[in-house]
Amino acid sequence: MSIRMQPKGSNAWRGMVSACLAGVFPTAVDASGLPSFDDISDPLDAYLATRGDLDGAGLLLMDFEGRVLHERYWGTHDRATVVPIASATKWMSGAVIAGLVADGSLALDTRVGDVLPEFNLIDDGRADMTVSQMFSHTAGTGGQSFQIGRTDIPLSTAVSNLAAAPNLMRFEPGGTFAYGGVSMHIAGGMAEAVTETGWAALTDERLLQPLGITDTDYTGVGNELNPRVAGGMRSSIESYRRFLLAMGNDGVHENRQVIDPAAIEAMLTDYTGFGTDDAVAIDFLPNSVDLFLGHGLGPWIGRRDAAGEPTEWFSAGAFGTVGWLDLEHGHLGVFLVDDTLSRFFDLIAAVRSDAAVRVAAGLAALPGDFDGDGRVAQGDLNRVLNGWGTAPDWELTAATARPTGVIDQDELNAVLNHWGDTTPPSFSHAAVPEPGGLALGFLLGLGLSRLPRYRGRVVG
Repeated sequence: MSIRMQPKGSNAWRGMVSACLAGVFPTAVDASGLPSFDDISDPLDAYLATRGDLDGAGLLLMDFEGRVLHERYWGTHDRATVVPIASATKWMSGAVIAGLVADGSLALDTRVGDVLPEFNLIDDGRADMTVSQMFSHTAGTGGQSFQIGRTDIPLSTAVSNLAAAPNLMRFEPGGTFAYGGVSMHIAGGMAEAVTETGWAALTDERLLQPLGITDTDYTGVGNELNPRVAGGMRSSIESYRRFLLAMGNDGVHENRQVIDPAAIEAMLTDYTGFGTDDAVAIDFLPNSVDLFLGHGLGPWIGRRDAAGEPTEWFSAGAFGTVGWLDLEHGHLGVFLVDDTLSRFFDLIAAVRSDAAVRVAAGLAALPGDFDGDGRVAQGDLNRVLNGWGTAPDWELTAATARPTGVIDQDELNAVLNHWGDTTPPSFSHAAVPEPGGLALGFLLGLGLSRLPRYRGRVVG
Protein backbone atom coordinates (compact mmCIF):
# COMPACT_ATOMS: atom_id res chain seq x y z
CA MET A 1 0.00 0.00 0.00
CA SER A 2 1.30 3.44 -0.85
CA ILE A 3 -0.23 5.90 1.58
CA ARG A 4 1.25 8.83 -0.33
CA MET A 5 -1.28 8.19 -3.08
CA GLN A 6 -4.39 10.32 -2.84
CA PRO A 7 -7.40 8.44 -1.45
CA LYS A 8 -10.39 7.75 -3.61
CA GLY A 9 -12.54 10.83 -3.90
CA SER A 10 -9.67 13.23 -3.11
CA ASN A 11 -10.38 15.53 -6.06
CA ALA A 12 -13.96 15.95 -4.92
CA TRP A 13 -12.69 16.53 -1.39
CA ARG A 14 -10.33 19.24 -2.57
CA GLY A 15 -13.06 20.89 -4.60
CA MET A 16 -15.33 21.02 -1.57
CA VAL A 17 -12.47 22.24 0.64
CA SER A 18 -11.74 24.97 -1.90
CA ALA A 19 -15.38 25.99 -1.89
CA CYS A 20 -15.36 26.12 1.91
CA LEU A 21 -12.17 28.15 1.89
CA ALA A 22 -13.52 30.59 -0.65
CA GLY A 23 -16.56 31.31 1.50
CA VAL A 24 -15.06 31.08 4.97
CA PHE A 25 -11.42 32.12 4.58
CA PRO A 26 -11.32 34.95 2.04
CA THR A 27 -8.07 36.28 3.57
CA ALA A 28 -6.55 32.94 4.54
CA VAL A 29 -3.80 33.13 1.92
CA ASP A 30 -1.60 35.93 0.67
CA ALA A 31 -0.62 36.79 -2.91
CA SER A 32 1.58 33.70 -3.12
CA GLY A 33 -1.45 31.51 -2.46
CA LEU A 34 0.24 29.79 0.47
CA PRO A 35 -1.06 29.74 4.05
CA SER A 36 0.74 30.79 7.21
CA PHE A 37 1.13 28.53 10.23
CA ASP A 38 2.55 31.24 12.49
CA ASP A 39 -0.52 31.61 14.68
CA ILE A 40 -1.83 28.05 14.68
CA SER A 41 -0.70 27.43 18.26
CA ASP A 42 -2.06 30.71 19.65
CA PRO A 43 -4.97 29.00 21.50
CA LEU A 44 -2.49 26.62 23.13
CA ASP A 45 -0.27 29.57 24.00
CA ALA A 46 -3.18 31.35 25.69
CA TYR A 47 -4.13 28.28 27.72
CA LEU A 48 -0.59 27.33 28.72
CA ALA A 49 -0.02 30.89 29.93
CA THR A 50 -2.54 30.07 32.67
CA ARG A 51 -0.78 26.82 33.65
CA GLY A 52 2.24 27.83 35.66
CA ASP A 53 2.19 24.40 37.30
CA LEU A 54 3.42 22.66 34.11
CA ASP A 55 7.06 22.16 33.17
CA GLY A 56 6.15 22.81 29.57
CA ALA A 57 4.77 21.37 26.35
CA GLY A 58 5.64 21.11 22.67
CA LEU A 59 3.96 21.07 19.26
CA LEU A 60 5.47 20.03 15.92
CA LEU A 61 3.78 20.03 12.50
CA MET A 62 5.76 18.61 9.60
CA ASP A 63 5.03 17.57 6.02
CA PHE A 64 5.98 14.18 4.62
CA GLU A 65 9.09 15.69 3.02
CA GLY A 66 10.37 16.42 6.53
CA ARG A 67 9.83 20.18 6.28
CA VAL A 68 8.67 21.89 9.46
CA LEU A 69 5.34 23.66 9.07
CA HIS A 70 5.18 24.85 12.66
CA GLU A 71 7.18 24.17 15.82
CA ARG A 72 6.54 25.69 19.24
CA TYR A 73 7.75 24.85 22.74
CA TRP A 74 6.70 26.12 26.12
CA GLY A 75 8.52 26.13 29.45
CA THR A 76 11.53 23.83 29.61
CA HIS A 77 10.43 21.55 26.78
CA ASP A 78 12.15 21.03 23.44
CA ARG A 79 12.20 18.27 20.82
CA ALA A 80 14.25 16.01 23.07
CA THR A 81 12.09 16.31 26.21
CA VAL A 82 10.94 12.86 27.34
CA VAL A 83 7.64 12.29 29.17
CA PRO A 84 5.26 9.34 29.70
CA ILE A 85 2.96 9.13 26.68
CA ALA A 86 0.42 6.62 28.09
CA SER A 87 -1.95 5.35 25.39
CA ALA A 88 -0.09 7.12 22.59
CA THR A 89 2.03 3.98 23.09
CA LYS A 90 -0.62 1.94 21.30
CA TRP A 91 0.39 3.05 17.81
CA MET A 92 4.06 2.17 18.30
CA SER A 93 3.12 -1.16 19.89
CA GLY A 94 0.75 -1.72 16.99
CA ALA A 95 3.68 -1.23 14.62
CA VAL A 96 5.54 -4.07 16.33
CA ILE A 97 2.54 -6.40 16.08
CA ALA A 98 1.91 -5.35 12.47
CA GLY A 99 5.55 -6.07 11.66
CA LEU A 100 5.15 -9.62 12.96
CA VAL A 101 2.08 -9.97 10.78
CA ALA A 102 3.98 -8.66 7.77
CA ASP A 103 6.82 -11.17 8.21
CA GLY A 104 4.48 -14.10 8.83
CA SER A 105 5.29 -14.66 12.50
CA LEU A 106 1.62 -13.98 13.26
CA ALA A 107 -1.48 -13.39 11.16
CA LEU A 108 -4.29 -10.94 11.75
CA ASP A 109 -6.60 -13.91 12.38
CA THR A 110 -4.19 -15.93 14.54
CA ARG A 111 -6.12 -17.18 17.59
CA VAL A 112 -4.53 -16.72 20.99
CA GLY A 113 -5.36 -20.34 21.83
CA ASP A 114 -3.19 -21.50 18.94
CA VAL A 115 -0.15 -19.72 20.37
CA LEU A 116 -0.76 -19.76 24.15
CA PRO A 117 -2.38 -23.11 25.10
CA GLU A 118 -3.38 -21.89 28.58
CA PHE A 119 -6.16 -19.87 26.96
CA ASN A 120 -7.86 -23.12 25.90
CA LEU A 121 -8.59 -24.20 29.48
CA ILE A 122 -11.70 -22.06 30.00
CA ASP A 123 -14.42 -22.44 27.37
CA ASP A 124 -15.85 -18.92 27.12
CA GLY A 125 -14.44 -17.75 23.80
CA ARG A 126 -11.15 -16.43 25.15
CA ALA A 127 -9.14 -18.87 23.05
CA ASP A 128 -10.74 -17.45 19.89
CA MET A 129 -9.51 -13.88 20.29
CA THR A 130 -7.48 -12.89 17.24
CA VAL A 131 -4.52 -10.56 16.80
CA SER A 132 -6.56 -7.93 14.94
CA GLN A 133 -9.29 -8.02 17.58
CA MET A 134 -6.82 -7.70 20.44
CA PHE A 135 -5.21 -4.59 18.95
CA SER A 136 -8.47 -2.92 17.91
CA HIS A 137 -10.32 -3.28 21.25
CA THR A 138 -12.83 -5.77 19.80
CA ALA A 139 -11.56 -8.96 21.45
CA GLY A 140 -14.25 -8.95 24.16
CA THR A 141 -12.02 -8.60 27.23
CA GLY A 142 -12.51 -6.16 30.04
CA GLY A 143 -10.57 -2.95 29.69
CA GLN A 144 -8.21 -3.14 32.66
CA SER A 145 -6.60 -5.62 35.05
CA PHE A 146 -4.08 -5.19 37.83
CA GLN A 147 -2.01 -7.86 36.07
CA ILE A 148 -0.90 -5.45 33.35
CA GLY A 149 0.37 -2.98 35.95
CA ARG A 150 2.32 -5.43 38.13
CA THR A 151 6.03 -4.70 38.34
CA ASP A 152 7.03 -7.88 40.21
CA ILE A 153 6.37 -10.43 37.46
CA PRO A 154 7.33 -10.74 33.78
CA LEU A 155 4.83 -10.11 31.02
CA SER A 156 4.57 -13.83 30.27
CA THR A 157 3.41 -14.53 33.83
CA ALA A 158 0.95 -11.65 33.74
CA VAL A 159 -0.53 -13.06 30.52
CA SER A 160 -0.75 -16.57 32.03
CA ASN A 161 -2.59 -15.08 35.01
CA LEU A 162 -4.99 -13.34 32.62
CA ALA A 163 -5.58 -16.68 30.87
CA ALA A 164 -6.74 -18.14 34.18
CA ALA A 165 -8.84 -15.14 35.25
CA PRO A 166 -12.50 -16.21 35.51
CA ASN A 167 -13.81 -12.74 34.61
CA LEU A 168 -11.52 -12.06 31.64
CA MET A 169 -14.25 -12.05 28.99
CA ARG A 170 -17.14 -9.58 28.87
CA PHE A 171 -18.27 -10.19 25.28
CA GLU A 172 -17.89 -12.67 22.47
CA PRO A 173 -14.77 -11.85 20.45
CA GLY A 174 -15.30 -9.57 17.47
CA GLY A 175 -18.68 -8.04 18.22
CA THR A 176 -18.12 -5.20 20.68
CA PHE A 177 -15.68 -2.32 21.01
CA ALA A 178 -14.46 -1.93 24.61
CA TYR A 179 -11.39 0.26 25.00
CA GLY A 180 -8.60 -0.90 27.30
CA GLY A 181 -5.19 -2.47 27.65
CA VAL A 182 -5.84 -6.10 28.59
CA SER A 183 -6.19 -7.59 25.12
CA MET A 184 -3.10 -5.75 23.83
CA HIS A 185 -1.13 -7.13 26.77
CA ILE A 186 -2.18 -10.64 25.76
CA ALA A 187 -1.14 -9.95 22.16
CA GLY A 188 2.23 -8.89 23.54
CA GLY A 189 2.46 -12.30 25.19
CA MET A 190 1.76 -13.93 21.84
CA ALA A 191 4.53 -11.86 20.25
CA GLU A 192 6.98 -12.95 22.95
CA ALA A 193 6.04 -16.58 22.42
CA VAL A 194 6.48 -16.65 18.63
CA THR A 195 9.72 -14.63 18.65
CA GLU A 196 11.19 -15.96 21.90
CA THR A 197 12.07 -12.36 22.72
CA GLY A 198 10.81 -10.12 25.52
CA TRP A 199 8.38 -7.41 24.42
CA ALA A 200 10.58 -4.45 25.34
CA ALA A 201 13.60 -5.93 23.55
CA LEU A 202 11.41 -6.85 20.58
CA THR A 203 10.17 -3.26 20.27
CA ASP A 204 13.70 -1.95 20.47
CA GLU A 205 14.95 -4.41 17.86
CA ARG A 206 12.03 -4.19 15.43
CA LEU A 207 11.08 -0.50 15.64
CA LEU A 208 13.18 1.83 17.77
CA GLN A 209 16.69 0.92 16.64
CA PRO A 210 15.83 1.01 12.91
CA LEU A 211 14.41 4.52 13.42
CA GLY A 212 17.47 5.66 15.37
CA ILE A 213 15.35 6.18 18.52
CA THR A 214 17.26 5.90 21.80
CA ASP A 215 15.08 7.76 24.32
CA THR A 216 11.89 5.67 24.09
CA ASP A 217 11.08 2.66 26.26
CA TYR A 218 8.36 1.16 28.46
CA THR A 219 9.38 2.80 31.74
CA GLY A 220 6.99 5.74 31.42
CA VAL A 221 4.35 3.79 33.32
CA GLY A 222 5.60 0.59 34.97
CA ASN A 223 8.78 -1.24 34.03
CA GLU A 224 10.25 -3.37 31.25
CA LEU A 225 9.92 -6.64 33.17
CA ASN A 226 6.17 -6.47 32.59
CA PRO A 227 5.93 -3.64 30.04
CA ARG A 228 2.50 -2.07 29.60
CA VAL A 229 2.07 -2.88 25.91
CA ALA A 230 -0.87 -0.49 25.57
CA GLY A 231 0.29 2.44 27.67
CA GLY A 232 3.73 2.20 29.26
CA MET A 233 6.02 4.17 26.97
CA ARG A 234 7.90 7.39 27.54
CA SER A 235 9.08 9.26 24.47
CA SER A 236 9.84 12.64 22.91
CA ILE A 237 8.53 14.74 20.04
CA GLU A 238 11.69 13.98 18.08
CA SER A 239 11.22 10.23 18.41
CA TYR A 240 7.48 10.16 17.81
CA ARG A 241 7.83 12.32 14.71
CA ARG A 242 10.48 9.90 13.36
CA PHE A 243 7.95 7.12 13.67
CA LEU A 244 5.14 9.11 12.03
CA LEU A 245 7.39 10.45 9.26
CA ALA A 246 8.37 6.89 8.36
CA MET A 247 4.69 5.98 8.34
CA GLY A 248 4.00 8.88 5.98
CA ASN A 249 6.78 7.73 3.64
CA ASP A 250 5.70 4.12 3.15
CA GLY A 251 7.97 2.94 5.97
CA VAL A 252 11.16 4.57 4.68
CA HIS A 253 13.48 6.34 7.13
CA GLU A 254 16.66 8.00 5.87
CA ASN A 255 16.48 6.07 2.59
CA ARG A 256 16.08 2.72 4.35
CA GLN A 257 12.94 0.58 4.56
CA VAL A 258 12.38 0.27 8.32
CA ILE A 259 8.63 -0.45 8.45
CA ASP A 260 7.17 -2.96 6.02
CA PRO A 261 4.46 -1.38 3.82
CA ALA A 262 2.33 -4.44 4.60
CA ALA A 263 2.64 -3.55 8.28
CA ILE A 264 1.46 -0.01 7.54
CA GLU A 265 -1.50 -1.38 5.64
CA ALA A 266 -2.33 -3.63 8.59
CA MET A 267 -2.15 -0.70 11.01
CA LEU A 268 -4.17 1.68 8.85
CA THR A 269 -7.15 -0.60 8.32
CA ASP A 270 -10.43 -0.22 10.17
CA TYR A 271 -11.34 -3.33 12.17
CA THR A 272 -14.64 -2.06 13.57
CA GLY A 273 -16.83 -2.12 10.46
CA PHE A 274 -17.72 1.52 11.04
CA GLY A 275 -20.59 2.70 8.84
CA THR A 276 -21.55 -0.82 7.70
CA ASP A 277 -24.19 -3.32 8.72
CA ASP A 278 -21.43 -5.32 10.41
CA ALA A 279 -20.27 -2.49 12.67
CA VAL A 280 -19.31 -3.52 16.19
CA ALA A 281 -21.38 -2.37 19.14
CA ILE A 282 -19.78 0.32 21.31
CA ASP A 283 -19.44 -0.46 25.00
CA PHE A 284 -16.65 1.78 26.25
CA LEU A 285 -14.70 4.77 24.88
CA PRO A 286 -12.19 6.98 26.68
CA ASN A 287 -13.37 10.46 27.62
CA SER A 288 -11.38 12.13 24.87
CA VAL A 289 -13.12 10.35 21.98
CA ASP A 290 -16.40 12.15 21.30
CA LEU A 291 -16.58 11.18 17.63
CA PHE A 292 -16.05 7.49 16.94
CA LEU A 293 -14.94 6.82 13.35
CA GLY A 294 -13.29 3.45 13.74
CA HIS A 295 -10.00 1.98 14.91
CA GLY A 296 -6.97 0.39 13.28
CA LEU A 297 -4.23 -1.84 14.63
CA GLY A 298 -3.24 0.65 17.33
CA PRO A 299 -4.47 4.10 16.15
CA TRP A 300 -7.89 5.74 15.95
CA ILE A 301 -9.45 7.08 12.76
CA GLY A 302 -9.72 10.84 13.10
CA ARG A 303 -11.40 11.78 9.82
CA ARG A 304 -12.94 10.15 6.75
CA ASP A 305 -13.46 11.63 3.30
CA ALA A 306 -16.69 11.88 1.33
CA ALA A 307 -16.18 8.33 0.04
CA GLY A 308 -15.80 7.01 3.60
CA GLU A 309 -12.07 6.37 3.34
CA PRO A 310 -9.95 7.16 6.43
CA THR A 311 -7.84 10.25 5.79
CA GLU A 312 -6.47 10.96 9.27
CA TRP A 313 -5.24 8.63 12.02
CA PHE A 314 -4.21 9.52 15.56
CA SER A 315 -3.10 8.10 18.89
CA ALA A 316 -3.64 9.92 22.19
CA GLY A 317 -2.50 9.29 25.75
CA ALA A 318 -4.11 10.06 29.08
CA PHE A 319 -1.27 12.43 30.03
CA GLY A 320 -1.85 14.66 27.00
CA THR A 321 0.39 13.41 24.20
CA VAL A 322 -1.28 13.22 20.77
CA GLY A 323 0.30 12.12 17.51
CA TRP A 324 -1.51 12.21 14.17
CA LEU A 325 -1.00 11.46 10.49
CA ASP A 326 -3.03 13.36 7.87
CA LEU A 327 -2.86 11.25 4.72
CA GLU A 328 -5.15 13.52 2.71
CA HIS A 329 -2.94 16.56 3.13
CA GLY A 330 0.46 14.93 3.61
CA HIS A 331 1.51 16.08 7.06
CA LEU A 332 1.96 14.87 10.62
CA GLY A 333 1.68 16.40 14.05
CA VAL A 334 2.92 15.65 17.56
CA PHE A 335 1.80 17.44 20.71
CA LEU A 336 3.53 16.39 23.91
CA VAL A 337 2.80 17.33 27.50
CA ASP A 338 2.79 15.60 30.89
CA ASP A 339 -0.59 16.54 32.30
CA THR A 340 -4.15 15.37 31.59
CA LEU A 341 -5.49 14.70 28.09
CA SER A 342 -8.95 16.05 28.85
CA ARG A 343 -7.44 19.53 29.33
CA PHE A 344 -5.81 19.52 25.90
CA PHE A 345 -7.70 17.22 23.56
CA ASP A 346 -10.17 19.81 22.26
CA LEU A 347 -7.34 22.29 21.70
CA ILE A 348 -5.33 19.71 19.77
CA ALA A 349 -8.39 18.60 17.80
CA ALA A 350 -8.78 22.23 16.72
CA VAL A 351 -5.10 22.37 15.72
CA ARG A 352 -5.51 19.17 13.69
CA SER A 353 -8.52 20.57 11.83
CA ASP A 354 -6.91 23.98 11.42
CA ALA A 355 -3.76 22.40 9.96
CA ALA A 356 -5.85 20.42 7.49
CA VAL A 357 -7.61 23.62 6.38
CA ARG A 358 -4.35 25.50 5.93
CA VAL A 359 -2.57 22.74 4.02
CA ALA A 360 -5.68 22.23 1.89
CA ALA A 361 -5.51 25.93 1.05
CA GLY A 362 -1.95 25.44 -0.13
CA LEU A 363 -2.84 22.34 -2.13
CA ALA A 364 -5.74 24.13 -3.79
CA ALA A 365 -3.62 27.19 -4.51
CA LEU A 366 -0.46 25.67 -6.01
CA PRO A 367 -0.25 27.25 -9.49
CA GLY A 368 -0.05 24.65 -12.26
CA ASP A 369 -0.92 21.66 -10.06
CA PHE A 370 -3.84 20.53 -12.20
CA ASP A 371 -3.73 16.85 -11.18
CA GLY A 372 -3.78 17.68 -7.47
CA ASP A 373 -0.73 15.65 -6.43
CA GLY A 374 1.05 18.56 -4.74
CA ARG A 375 3.74 18.89 -7.45
CA VAL A 376 3.87 20.67 -10.82
CA ALA A 377 5.25 18.06 -13.20
CA GLN A 378 4.63 16.05 -16.37
CA GLY A 379 1.15 14.99 -15.38
CA ASP A 380 0.03 18.61 -15.24
CA LEU A 381 1.59 19.42 -18.61
CA ASN A 382 -0.13 16.39 -20.13
CA ARG A 383 -3.48 17.60 -18.83
CA VAL A 384 -2.97 20.98 -20.43
CA LEU A 385 -1.74 19.68 -23.80
CA ASN A 386 -4.32 16.90 -24.06
CA GLY A 387 -7.20 19.21 -23.16
CA TRP A 388 -6.10 22.33 -25.05
CA GLY A 389 -9.07 24.49 -26.04
CA THR A 390 -11.64 22.43 -24.14
CA ALA A 391 -13.44 22.93 -20.85
CA PRO A 392 -11.40 21.18 -18.14
CA ASP A 393 -12.69 18.42 -15.88
CA TRP A 394 -11.07 20.19 -12.94
CA GLU A 395 -11.84 23.53 -11.35
CA LEU A 396 -9.99 26.54 -12.79
CA THR A 397 -9.34 29.14 -10.11
CA ALA A 398 -7.44 32.38 -9.96
CA ALA A 399 -4.88 30.62 -7.79
CA THR A 400 -3.98 28.11 -10.49
CA ALA A 401 -4.58 30.04 -13.72
CA ARG A 402 -6.79 32.78 -15.14
CA PRO A 403 -10.28 31.18 -15.15
CA THR A 404 -11.35 31.70 -18.76
CA GLY A 405 -13.37 28.50 -18.80
CA VAL A 406 -11.16 26.63 -21.28
CA ILE A 407 -7.61 25.27 -21.19
CA ASP A 408 -5.37 27.75 -22.96
CA GLN A 409 -2.14 29.73 -22.63
CA ASP A 410 -2.91 30.72 -19.04
CA GLU A 411 -2.81 27.12 -17.90
CA LEU A 412 0.31 26.36 -19.94
CA ASN A 413 2.06 29.37 -18.41
CA ALA A 414 1.05 28.24 -14.92
CA VAL A 415 2.71 24.86 -15.50
CA LEU A 416 5.86 26.24 -17.15
CA ASN A 417 6.36 29.04 -14.63
CA HIS A 418 5.98 26.71 -11.65
CA TRP A 419 7.58 23.55 -13.00
CA GLY A 420 8.94 21.46 -10.12
CA ASP A 421 7.15 23.41 -7.40
CA THR A 422 5.66 21.39 -4.58
CA THR A 423 3.15 22.14 -1.86
CA PRO A 424 3.97 23.52 0.56
CA PRO A 425 7.44 24.74 -0.54
CA SER A 426 7.32 27.49 2.09
CA PHE A 427 4.78 29.42 4.07
CA SER A 428 4.09 33.12 4.06
CA HIS A 429 3.36 35.31 7.04
CA ALA A 430 -0.22 36.22 6.18
CA ALA A 431 -2.71 36.15 9.03
CA VAL A 432 -5.06 33.16 8.97
CA PRO A 433 -8.32 33.32 10.96
CA GLU A 434 -9.48 30.47 13.15
CA PRO A 435 -11.53 27.79 11.34
CA GLY A 436 -15.20 28.70 11.03
CA GLY A 437 -18.05 26.35 11.78
CA LEU A 438 -18.66 25.34 8.17
CA ALA A 439 -15.12 24.31 7.30
CA LEU A 440 -14.36 22.89 10.72
CA GLY A 441 -17.45 20.72 10.69
CA PHE A 442 -16.68 19.52 7.19
CA LEU A 443 -13.07 18.72 7.92
CA LEU A 444 -13.89 16.78 11.06
CA GLY A 445 -15.49 14.21 8.80
CA LEU A 446 -18.73 13.09 7.25
CA GLY A 447 -21.17 10.62 8.72
CA LEU A 448 -19.93 11.04 12.28
CA SER A 449 -21.45 8.94 15.02
CA ARG A 450 -21.76 9.50 18.78
CA LEU A 451 -21.95 5.99 20.18
CA PRO A 452 -20.29 5.87 23.61
CA ARG A 453 -22.00 3.97 26.37
CA TYR A 454 -19.47 4.22 29.18
CA ARG A 455 -16.48 6.51 29.46
CA GLY A 456 -13.38 6.80 31.58
CA ARG A 457 -9.73 7.76 31.90
CA VAL A 458 -7.50 4.93 30.72
CA VAL A 459 -3.71 4.88 30.69
CA GLY A 460 -3.59 1.60 28.73
